[in-house]
Amino acid sequence: MVMLSEFLQCDTTPEAIAEALDAQTIVDRWINATRAGGVNGVIVDTGHPTPDVSLSPQELATEGVKAGGLLRIEQAAGQILLNASSFARFLEAFDGMVEGARQNGYCGFKSIIAYRSGLHIQPTDLSAAKAAFEIERTRLTSFLTEKHLLDFLFIRMLKTARRDQMSIQLHCGYGDADVTGELGNPMMLKPLLDSGEAHSVYFVILHGAYPHTAKAAWLAAVYPNIILDICNCIPPIAATELFAVWRSALAVAPSSQLQASSDAGTPEQVYLGARTARRILSLALGELSTIGGVPANTIDKIAVDALHRTAQRIYFDQELI
Repeated sequence: MVMLSEFLQCDTTPEAIAEALDAQTIVDRWINATRAGGVNGVIVDTGHPTPDVSLSPQELATEGVKAGGLLRIEQAAGQILLNASSFARFLEAFDGMVEGARQNGYCGFKSIIAYRSGLHIQPTDLSAAKAAFEIERTRLTSFLTEKHLLDFLFIRMLKTARRDQMSIQLHCGYGDADVTGELGNPMMLKPLLDSGEAHSVYFVILHGAYPHTAKAAWLAAVYPNIILDICNCIPPIAATELFAVWRSALAVAPSSQLQASSDAGTPEQVYLGARTARRILSLALGELSTIGGVPANTIDKIAVDALHRTAQRIYFDQELI
């Protein structure tokens, strides 16, 4: 509350903060937050939050904020399923959505499969996927949970992600209440990574994979297409534990495969995430330098990688692996 109230120049009470926010338009809030936070690019999850507290990538760009959008795979597929008359029609619409994502302004995909059926994503044949589709249709909901269908769609998406050089954000570890321990363990991705299906596609593991940070950092050290994203606002992790997350990630993963984020949708959360990332990362790098963990002359490069260069490379430059 203190950091936010200082930014908004108001008292620390929830009522004062709400009043200060209500006094600004959403456009002004975004401009003020990105400028004050030193944020020169924003990746927008177009499935969350609601439009009243966010802006589209196009609207942000109009206001001078570099932005890219993410297409939520399971959410979009669920909406398609509700209106599909057959599995063939469903696949046709799903393929069209995925294949047109780059042309429609998206810079990457986002998956919450860890919260649905888990990260042990396996090759699934057409008949099993169709049977799962028919089960989903009986539920009359867009909330897809059938593993055979979700795995089939995820692997089907990889071809387009590779062709169009689009990264895939993966929710992992600490997050929504519906994720169960091992289903969100990033090590569950290893068979998929070894299979070749994900070759040349960046997987961005979110939430610092907490409490599996060391495992995710190891994956980043072994696989060049794994990016470990350390969130610095959402989900809420105390500074002492966030420091431990950064320390663990920096000790194992290449700096070129680390990135800081807010993992949040409101402009003020983006501001808080940017401020917190600089503060905690600085402390973690200082400690590593003191004990000889990193050479002093590499600290600036590591910080720039984590705070800017990695995200610029995989979202805006579409670099090949």
